[in-house]
Amino acid sequence: MILRHLSGDALVEATSSARLDPICRQESCIVIAHTHQAECDFASRPLMMAAARGGREWYAFDNRRLTVSEDNFIVLNEGHFHASLIQSETSVESIKIFFRRGLLDEVLAALVTRLPSLLDNPPSAHTHVIEFDENLYPHDRLVSPVLAYIRRQALNGSNDPAWFEEQLGYLLERLLLRHRQVVLRVHALPCARAGTRQEIHRRIMRAVDYIESCYERPIDLERLAREACLSKFHFLRAFRDIHGLTPLDYLQRKRALVAKRLLTTTALPIAQVAEAVGCSSRATLGRQLRRWVGATPGALRADAGEAGLSARVDFATS
Repeated sequence: MILRHLSGDALVEATSSARLDPICRQESCIVIAHTHQAECDFASRPLMMAAARGGREWYAFDNRRLTVSEDNFIVLNEGHFHASLIQSETSVESIKIFFRRGLLDEVLAALVTRLPSLLDNPPSAHTHVIEFDENLYPHDRLVSPVLAYIRRQALNGSNDPAWFEEQLGYLLERLLLRHRQVVLRVHALPCARAGTRQEIHRRIMRAVDYIESCYERPIDLERLAREACLSKFHFLRAFRDIHGLTPLDYLQRKRALVAKRLLTTTALPIAQVAEAVGCSSRATLGRQLRRWVGATPGALRADAGEAGLSARVDFATS
């Protein structure tokens, strides 16, 4: 099922648990809404991937509150309770993909089972159990292009259920490959016990989610360590082990990438862009852009002017 161009009230109705649960037993559902305000109450929903354009959508679950924006997406596991909220002066595009029950198991079975075995014994439903990390994922070149392609086709009016089922299978395959990358990264942590490695990763990702959600605010090492419930020394070392750079570098890179998007897709003055991403001045913004993007604000704005600000990409990837 594809629901396009919904308003705020229609988005709430479309994503209500009472409506989605029976639908997603049989088929997946793609919901795209444009709204200034919408609030979806806490409910248990199917496996879902969510993204946003033109603004922010807040998600609340497990005593956490994360911001999905143009720079990231989130995956929420089947049966987990969550709520979402949009409150914006400008229209926000909310993109939600609900995967039908059993599709994840089918895709996973195809990835882990050898072809001769598949020919002899077709995979049965619910043969594997896996849960994704419920964190903010920056847009990348593995998952995001498939998401962007599905979005474009849905908005262009495509209605072939078989084609969308195939594409959502590809999307889940990419999500599983990304999940595997995370598992390998956790396994490489210098801790003896697997449970300790998983807990350290979970705590570090809490700090990453805080950066992704609140990058425009003043953030220091102490604040991030508190989010991770670790001492500053252990937090700094673990963060570097997982991400290959310091928390401050991660924050500065995030601000630079957001600034690049704003400079190339909006007409905001450079000073306002600096303020919007949390940089103290235009000079600070310029230094961070040169370091992480390899270009000055003026050069980015000039390139965008030649291409036209309307020629924006689907999702910003780095």
